[in-house]
Amino acid sequence: MDSQPKQYGELAALDQRLDQLTTQIAHHRSLSFRSVSVTVILTVLTVMSLAQTLQAWAILDRVNELGPAPAAAATVAAQPQNVSNLPNMVGGC
Repeated sequence: MDSQPKQYGELAALDQRLDQLTTQIAHHRSLSFRSVSVTVILTVLTVMSLAQTLQAWAILDRVNELGPAPAAAATVAAQPQNVSNLPNMVGGC
């Protein structure tokens, strides 16, 4: 019978500590709107960055599959007569 009061005393102490913790949790300030919004914005930016990385990786794979493209012959378009007589440097410097 001596163990019953001791157990009751331990349970009462635990119950009191539980009440203290519950009160502290209830009074604990939750995250502010600013913190939540910054977290959401950073998450969205991270997801967008990952998507762009995957797209760039897919483009690089496609370029590597096709190999180097042959250089196209450079063609010079015919210039109008009034443009061909202009000096090389505009402004006279």
